Amino acid sequence: MIINQPIPYNLLGASDLAGTYKAKGLDKYRAWDQFIIDRALKPEISTTEFYEIFKKVEPAEKTGKRVEIDFRPDAFDSLCNRFVQVKLCSDGVWEMIWDDGCTGTFPPCDPPDPERFISISKGPSEPVQLRLLLGR
Repeated sequence: MIINQPIPYNLLGASDLAGTYKAKGLDKYRAWDQFIIDRALKPEISTTEFYEIFKKVEPAEKTGKRVEIDFRPDAFDSLCNRFVQVKLCSDGVWEMIWDDGCTGTFPPCDPPDPERFISISKGPSEPVQLRLLLGR
């Protein structure tokens, strides 16, 4: 399965973020607010500088790189009706990969709900092809 590995917003430059915000349809005021949030309340540029960048930049969302992964589902997400691979990382964060290529996490203080994510007792030992999961 091929998924997009997202680029953390704190690693993107101001112009990349401005282009991403523009691609999402934010106006310059809402984009500035989001920039402050994504910079953890410590923006490296002023409002005026950001507005100039925002005015000049083309809308272009940074999606990260596409990577191929070995997808082995070990649970079923009963809310989304999809198979999911669940991994507990050493820092306590739960990483999730759904059979449609979507990814997500759960923080250590809020682990996945066992009633939503139903364990597959004998998961496949070989990588699962997406078309097999979807019945195509």
